[in-house]
Amino acid sequence: MEDQSKVAWLPSSLPRAATHATGNCLYILPVLDLVPHHFEGGAMELPRVLLTSQYVRILLLLLLHSLLFLCHSATVDQPSGSETDRAALLAVRAAITEDPRGIMNSWNNTVHFCQWPGVACVDRDHRERVTTLALESKSLRGVISPSIGNLTYLGYLLLSNNSFYGEIPPEISRLAQLKYLNLSYNALGGTIPVSLGLCTNLLGIDFTGNLISGNIPAQLGSLLKLLALNLGVNKLVGDITPFLGNLSSLQRLDLSSNELTGEIPSSLEKLFNLSHLDLSVNGLVGAMPSSLGSLSSIRLLDLTGNGLTGAIPPKMANLLTLRHLDLSYNRISGEIPPLLGGVVRLQYLVLNNNNLTGSMPNSLGNLASLIYLDLSSNSLSGTIPPSITNLSSLQVLALSSNKLGGRLPEEIGRLTRLVFFQVSENGFSGPTNLREAKPIGPHCSPSGQPSPKTLAAS
Repeated sequence: MEDQSKVAWLPSSLPRAATHATGNCLYILPVLDLVPHHFEGGAMELPRVLLTSQYVRILLLLLLHSLLFLCHSATVDQPSGSETDRAALLAVRAAITEDPRGIMNSWNNTVHFCQWPGVACVDRDHRERVTTLALESKSLRGVISPSIGNLTYLGYLLLSNNSFYGEIPPEISRLAQLKYLNLSYNALGGTIPVSLGLCTNLLGIDFTGNLISGNIPAQLGSLLKLLALNLGVNKLVGDITPFLGNLSSLQRLDLSSNELTGEIPSSLEKLFNLSHLDLSVNGLVGAMPSSLGSLSSIRLLDLTGNGLTGAIPPKMANLLTLRHLDLSYNRISGEIPPLLGGVVRLQYLVLNNNNLTGSMPNSLGNLASLIYLDLSSNSLSGTIPPSITNLSSLQVLALSSNKLGGRLPEEIGRLTRLVFFQVSENGFSGPTNLREAKPIGPHCSPSGQPSPKTLAAS
C-alpha cells in the first residue's frame, strides 16, 4: 500500500467545465477534479501544497459569488415587460392636458392597467402586455407621448376624433406588431415619419383631417401588407411617390384635399386590388394615365378638382367593377367615350365643368344602374339621346350650360325617381310639358343640386 502520509488532494488540472443557470444568467464554472497526488519530498512538503490547493479553491468560490451577485442585480434592476407597458401608459396619460370626460381618472393603482378604459391585453401568449389602445372620440387634448413606442406588443393604436396636436412621434416605428394606426381628425402637424415604413405588419393607416405637411415618404412603399392608406384633408405637398405602386395588397388610397402636384404616377396601375382611389382637390396636372384602365377591382375613382388635361382614355371602359367616376372640375377635353356605356354597374357619372365636346353618346342609356349623371358646364352639342329615358333609377340629371339643342324627350317625364333635372343655358326649342324640377331633401348644393357624395351616403 502507498504511504498515506505522502498523499494530498490537489486539483489535477482545470480543463473541464460545467454549466450552471440561474435566472437569466448562464455560467461556465470550472470543475475541481481532485485526485490523489504523490510527493516524494516527504511530509515537509505537504503543508505548502495544501496551502496552494486551498488558496485556489477560495479564489474560485469568490469568483462564483461575484458572478451570482452581478446576475441577481441585473435581474432585479431590469423591469418586466408588463411594468414597461404600465410605465408607457402613464407617460401617455401625463402628455394629455385635457380630459373633460375623466376617461383616465381610473388609470391608477386601483385596478390592473389591462382593465383601464381604452386598454386591452388580449394576446394569449402575453396576457399582461398591451395589444390595443383605443381612445377614439374621447375629447382628449394633448400630445402623443414618445413612450408609445415602448408598447412593443401593440397591434391597434386608435386615437381618432380628438384634439391631439404636435407631431406624430417617430417612436411609433418601434411597434413591430402594429396592424392599425388611426390618428384621423385631430390637429397633428409636422411630417409623416419616414421610419413608419419599418412597421411592416401594418394593414391600415388613417391620418385624415389633420395638419400634416411635407411629402408622402417613399418608405411607405415598403408596407406590402397595407390594405388602406388614408391621408386626405391635410397639407401634403409634392408629387405622389411612385413607390405607392408597390403596395400590391392596397384596397383603399385616399390622398384627397391636399396640395399635391405633378402627374398621376403610372405605377398605380399595379394596384390590382384597389377598389377606392380618391385623388380629388389637389393640384395634379397632365393627362389621365391610360394605365388607370388596368385597375380591375376599382369601384370608386375620384379625380375631381385638379388640373388634368387631355381626353378620357378609352381604356376606362375596361373598369367593369366601377360604380363611381368623378372627373369634374378639370380641363379634360375631347368626347365622352361611347364605350363608357359598357360599364353597366356605374351609378355616378360626374363629368361637369370640363371642356368636353361632341354629342352625348346614345350608349349612356345602357347604364341601367345610373343614379347621378352630371354633364353640365361643358361644350356638348346635339340632342339628348332618347335612350336616356331608359335610366329608370336616375335621380339627378344635370345638363345645363352646354350647347345642346332640339326638343327635350317627353319620355323624361317617366323617370319617376328624378329629383333634380336641369337643362338651362342650352339651345332647346319647341314646346315641352317638362319643367325643371328642384330637389327635395338635405343633400343639395347652394345651386339646389345634390352632391354625388352626399346622395350616395343617403
